[in-house]
Amino acid sequence: MDVPRRRRAGIAPRRRIAMSRMELQKTLLELAANRPEHQVQNRLMACPDRQLAIALLGMDPDEIDSIVSRIAPVKAKRVREELSLAAVRGLDMPTRMRILKRLVDSLREDQQVRGERSYLRPRQPRGRTR
Repeated sequence: MDVPRRRRAGIAPRRRIAMSRMELQKTLLELAANRPEHQVQNRLMACPDRQLAIALLGMDPDEIDSIVSRIAPVKAKRVREELSLAAVRGLDMPTRMRILKRLVDSLREDQQVRGERSYLRPRQPRGRTR
């Protein structure tokens, strides 16, 4: 008798999350390439540095360059710094997905990126308890 495995409510399997993250990042690249240059630049410049960096996590360096090249050099430098910090922070995948989806939606609908709280709580390392 086959008994289906139960999983926690609201938690998707890792493979499905990873695929949808790659699909969203591909959509972000397509929107950035196909939308008017000024519209893309306005949306990216209005996006907080930390959120933009988190949305770019896991992309190839060439893909990151194609997005970052559309913003002002000073902001690009800050985003690259945040990118290196965000990689170390170890944010959970649902938080990263939410931020990426909001950025894609803002480009798609030409609306300002909805805010995320400034402090994003990092994951606890496995096996570490208080």
